[in-house]
Amino acid sequence: MGYGRRELLPEPVIEAGTFYGGRWIFPNDILGDRHGVYGPRKEALATLLNDGPLKQAANEAWSLYADGAMGKDSTNVWTLYTDDNVTIVGSPLRSHGYFWASAWLNEDNKES
Repeated sequence: MGYGRRELLPEPVIEAGTFYGGRWIFPNDILGDRHGVYGPRKEALATLLNDGPLKQAANEAWSLYADGAMGKDSTNVWTLYTDDNVTIVGSPLRSHGYFWASAWLNEDNKES
């Protein structure tokens, strides 16, 4: 699973097998060597994410922290970005220093 956290992914996405996983430095520092895209349609997901949603998700994580809604010890999962194609969620998962982010193609999050 690379840098992804299974508990952040919906079951249909796990079954589809294509997702993004990242371990950021809390709350929004996306480390180049601590994230990746995995699965059979990883090129499609990577293209969508690199067109701006990852940056927007990082900005939303920062806003949640700055507003006091999110702390390092939280286990809440926030939707950081969503559009017609992709969803990005994240949580510190009580790591006290890391922030875990996951993303998927929305078409993969449907019951068969």
